[in-house]
Amino acid sequence: MRINISGPEGFEGWFDDAKADSYATPTETLWHAANGRWALQRAGSYQFIEDAAARQWLIDHELQAEAAQLDVPPKGGRPEIGGAVRVRLGGLLPAVDALAARRHLSRAEAIRHLVHRGLQAEGNQQ
Repeated sequence: MRINISGPEGFEGWFDDAKADSYATPTETLWHAANGRWALQRAGSYQFIEDAAARQWLIDHELQAEAAQLDVPPKGGRPEIGGAVRVRLGGLLPAVDALAARRHLSRAEAIRHLVHRGLQAEGNQQ
């Protein structure tokens, strides 16, 4: 069921309780919505709360294992495509950064591009 949440300035958002995790006590329920937001239900009213407040609520209600899960950094970003390589570019760095800016690339993407082109020129890459 869709739960609408209003605050002092009006409508703040909603969540679907059928798709949310819940942690209940006799007087309160903490909801963790599918979109990552936390809502606290007290006396029939709901309010959104921040991650830190949700973590503290879990600790206060002896749900340390659930609170510890909030300390795990989210996985995301580009998947690793090979081991990291450290190289000093010295005087080449300004030229690499200029190329990256012209092509709207990150520094790492520009370096991968240049290495790929160099290997192609040497006949070592398709």
